[in-house]
Amino acid sequence: MRRDPEKVALLLPQLDHGAFVKAEPGEFNFPGAERNALGPDFDEKSPRKFVRLHLLGHSGDEAYGARAVSLMGFTYSNENFYLKPKHPTGKTVFPVVFEPYTGTPFIQSVRLLTQDEAVGDALAPVAIEVTLVSGRRDIIYLAPREAKATVVPSVGTFQGEYALVSYDAAGVRQAVLAGGTQIEVPGISVTTETPAYTGTIRSIDYRKRTAEFSNPLPAAATNSVIETGPAGRPTSYALTQVDGTNVKFLQGMDYAMSRVDQIATDGLQRSPINVIPGMTVTDDRCEAFWKWAPEANKTNLVLAGTAAPQKVLKEGDGLWVWEIGPGDPYRLPVQVNVVRQADGQYKTTANAPVKVHTEK
Repeated sequence: MRRDPEKVALLLPQLDHGAFVKAEPGEFNFPGAERNALGPDFDEKSPRKFVRLHLLGHSGDEAYGARAVSLMGFTYSNENFYLKPKHPTGKTVFPVVFEPYTGTPFIQSVRLLTQDEAVGDALAPVAIEVTLVSGRRDIIYLAPREAKATVVPSVGTFQGEYALVSYDAAGVRQAVLAGGTQIEVPGISVTTETPAYTGTIRSIDYRKRTAEFSNPLPAAATNSVIETGPAGRPTSYALTQVDGTNVKFLQGMDYAMSRVDQIATDGLQRSPINVIPGMTVTDDRCEAFWKWAPEANKTNLVLAGTAAPQKVLKEGDGLWVWEIGPGDPYRLPVQVNVVRQADGQYKTTANAPVKVHTEK
């Protein structure tokens, strides 16, 4: 992190009412980022601050550096890093570990455990080993949703979207599993019945922020975050209460509201409102439910549903668009966290039934 101001020669754009005219040689005064960030707490004698990037599986690729400069408002610059794969496929994965540190690095080594060829396939799982200077060793595993179980050579078997197994001198210190069913490695095994709880929204009361789901959630889902919304356009919502299939949301779901301007015999014609196909639309009283049809847009307000809009709505009525609604899918990933306590025993926290077996 730059500590002191720096004057750099570069081409400065000349603007006319915000429009680019030309670029002319000039100088730019970069501020001292660390001084600016810490203000009165800045200490000249404190160790320097760094961020180190560990990029794996791309040996031989072309790398570039560039500096992005902000000349509008608050002045600053960002150091950018670009990588051009030798054989770009449009599916390239860039496994990266960022190491922010003060003074001296705390990571001793970073190693890619899956095959280098996997970085050319966005659907392939990736496993990384991070060894710290202290001797702690973390195995980090990531895979696409619903990927099959993967055997990582010399490590073990994983099935899930994310997994972490951390070792120290005493053995396994922590194991984490999210959106998966299995961790099987030396020292610990973790298994669940399902990677996630899924279903659809049966009914919803927007005013009370409650809904009924097609399948029950575990009581441990209270205060968790689920993914829900129209297919292809999911969003996230926190649950404050869970009672089987009945849930209550932390926040409201309203997205937009407008008054009906004009109605034609073939349906709703004009209303200045946000149109996103698949989102739920209701009348003011939330008695009639529709979806924006796949072909709907701001000039073609087509509603799909059982009730004919021209029989329910009249000019001046409110038309509401909601982020989520009946028929939308929901998903709550299974989450498991196993942590070794000071007495050597393991404590398990999970939002689903889980079997944990540990070995000394």
